Amino acid sequence: MNALLHAVSRCSPVYALLFGILSCCLLPLKRDRLALRVCGSAGGFFLLSLLILLIPEGSPHAAVPETLYYYLLYLAIGAGLLLCFEGSIYEVAYICVIGQVWQHTLYTLTEIVFLTARLAGRPFPAESPAVTLGVFALYAAAYLLMFVTLKRCYRRLIPLRGFTEVLAAGLLLPLPLSVLNLAIMQLTDDPAVLLAYRIHMLLTCVIMYLLLLSIQHTRLVVREADRVREAAQKQKEQYEFKREIIERVNIRAHDLKKLLDRWEGSGRSPDPGMTAQIRSELERYDRLVETGNEALDTVLSDAVLRSEQEKVRFTYLLDGKALSFVQPIDLYAIFGNLLDNAFTAVAAIPESKRRIVSIKMTDTGDCLFFHVLNTCDSAPILENGLPKTTKPDAENHGFGTKSVRASVARYGGELVIFAEEGLFHANFFLKKPG
Repeated sequence: MNALLHAVSRCSPVYALLFGILSCCLLPLKRDRLALRVCGSAGGFFLLSLLILLIPEGSPHAAVPETLYYYLLYLAIGAGLLLCFEGSIYEVAYICVIGQVWQHTLYTLTEIVFLTARLAGRPFPAESPAVTLGVFALYAAAYLLMFVTLKRCYRRLIPLRGFTEVLAAGLLLPLPLSVLNLAIMQLTDDPAVLLAYRIHMLLTCVIMYLLLLSIQHTRLVVREADRVREAAQKQKEQYEFKREIIERVNIRAHDLKKLLDRWEGSGRSPDPGMTAQIRSELERYDRLVETGNEALDTVLSDAVLRSEQEKVRFTYLLDGKALSFVQPIDLYAIFGNLLDNAFTAVAAIPESKRRIVSIKMTDTGDCLFFHVLNTCDSAPILENGLPKTTKPDAENHGFGTKSVRASVARYGGELVIFAEEGLFHANFFLKKPG
């Protein structure tokens, strides 16, 4: 029994560190030979952890080899993560650092509780099974909370390749923490001094933890901004391509109408019914949009053609000249994404008479107000004020409306989206320059 208690007391800090790091892991598992990788890593770590029993208990020189031993096991945990999880050495280093800080935070909190009880004259029996189980339960709850929180906030780790500061911290962080802890324990046994040190260390760990999370948050914001810019650029390229096609079709339609006029004027017209049908089809392109803004005309012309193909009642009231201060890429991003989402929504309505899309502009002098409306059978779920994408790969979709919001914000505006009684509304305004 004594040997078992000795083994548990020696190995528990290492396993606390292991589970602390695993609770912070946001990396996906490798699929190739996963069972073999996990079993190999677990077996190697378990055998390596048993070597702590070879260090003599109570030896005055045991602290240094124990510190080096814990550092060796820390590196072994990192090697296991590299073997079992997808991610570069930079992402693994980040996981190890945040796990080490979280584990040391919990350890410091535990020590503060024990020291406070000791100063109050009611020390906890450290060797008591009840105390041991209580500490174990608190650690498990804290690790579970960490795992759930990180998963909800970040889902998975943002790549950190090339982040040498994180790599250096991942390789070296346990050493200063262990050395400081060893030094203070060797210098004094005064509970008041130890309590002050633990409180200082707790604040340090909290600051480090917040800084580590800020790295992910910053990377997430930068990545989302890049995705929004890519979405806007892609929208622009798509509409530039459509504009070229529409121009070519218009030229061909104009040439064909001239040819029909010559045929009818010369009396060599083919079947009159066929001629009327061809002329009716060509007149569709005469009805394409002309608002005085080339980019807006392209978006609306595409919407007109789409409305005819999909049997959607599409109406618009816009002054393209009033939007001359808006860059074409922003016009494509704003109106292209909103209309595309509106047409996608009404396409799910089985009755064609209920498929309605409209867009209206109001000029108040200083601002231009816009109201985009479409019918819908089911209201979308809103997340941070924007519709949540229904596509399976949510991390790589849903940037269209974010691009709209970013473009609107560039002109001092704000996008407001809501749904009620089978209608979906997107309202925004743009401030005029000067």
